[in-house]
Amino acid sequence: MEHVIILVKFISILFCFGLLVFINQLRMRHKHTFLDYFYSFYLFCLFSLLAQLLIKYTATNLLMEGSFDSFLVFNLIFMASLLAFTAGAAHNYILMTLRFLHEEYEKTVRIIFIILLSFTGLFFLYLSRFYFITKSSLMLTSFTVVVIRSLLVFMVLSNIRLFFSFGKIKSRQRTFLVLLLAGYYTLLFLFHFVTYRFVLFRQSGPAGALFYLLLTGPPLFLIKRLTDNYFGIIIRDEAKEERISRLYEEKKISKREEEIIRYVCEGMSNKQIAWDLSLSEQTVKHHIYNIYQKFGIKSRVELINIIHSV
Repeated sequence: MEHVIILVKFISILFCFGLLVFINQLRMRHKHTFLDYFYSFYLFCLFSLLAQLLIKYTATNLLMEGSFDSFLVFNLIFMASLLAFTAGAAHNYILMTLRFLHEEYEKTVRIIFIILLSFTGLFFLYLSRFYFITKSSLMLTSFTVVVIRSLLVFMVLSNIRLFFSFGKIKSRQRTFLVLLLAGYYTLLFLFHFVTYRFVLFRQSGPAGALFYLLLTGPPLFLIKRLTDNYFGIIIRDEAKEERISRLYEEKKISKREEEIIRYVCEGMSNKQIAWDLSLSEQTVKHHIYNIYQKFGIKSRVELINIIHSV
C-alpha cells in the first residue's frame, strides 16, 4: 500500500507541474491578479507534496537504519514545512476568492494571517522543546492536525462566502466558472478535513494521497475546458470573432484595450475592471478614453452596440 501511495503522490506532482505551466501561460496572457494567487496556491501544494515525498521518507529511512536523533530532526522539519506550505496555500486561496468578488480586504487578510502564523510559529517552537526532551511527537502532531484542519475550515468558509455573494459577479459565464470551481474545492477541502490523519511513521494514508490527486488532476482538465468562460470571447461565434479581430486591427486596439472592452461589454464598472486587472482606476479611465477616441464615440452604450453589431 505504501508504494501505491508514493505512486499516486508522484502522479499528483506531475499534474501539479502541468497546472502550474498552464496557469502561468494564462498569467502571461491575461495579467489577472487572481491568476497570481491561483498560481501561488498550487505552488505551495507542490512544495507540500515534495516535502512529503522527500523529507518524510528520508526521516522514515533514518528511523529504519537506527538513526533516531536524525529522524527526530527530519520529522520536525517535515511537520514545520507541512504547516508552512498549507498556510501559504490557504492564504493565497482566500485572496483569490476575494479577487473574484472585487473586495478590498487583501491587507486585512494578510495582517490576520501574519498575526495567527506568528502565534502558531511560537507555539510550535515551544512544543518542539518537549518533542526533543520526551522523544514523543504526540503533542506536536496533534497541534499540526488542529492547525491544518483550521486552515481547511478557513478555505471552506471563503468558498461559502462566494456562494452567497454571486450577485457581485457581473458575468454569467464567470459566475458559472466560479460556482463550479468553488463547489469542487469545497467538497475537496471537506473531504480532506474529515479524512486527514497525521501518522508519525507513514504518510497520511490513502485518503491523503487521493486528496492530492483530486486537487491536482481534475482541475487541470476543468480549467482548460472552462478557461474561455472566464477570459475570452464576447460572443461564441467564430465568424463574428474574426470580424471583431479585424475591427480591432483596423482601429489599432491593443491587447489591454481588448480586455477592457470585454469587461465593459460584461457591464463591469471602472472600479471592478481596475480591481480585476490590478490597475489604478485612473489608468482604466485613460484606456477607455483612448478606446472612445479610436472608435469616435462618447459612451459605453455606443461601444457595446458597436461590438454586438459587428
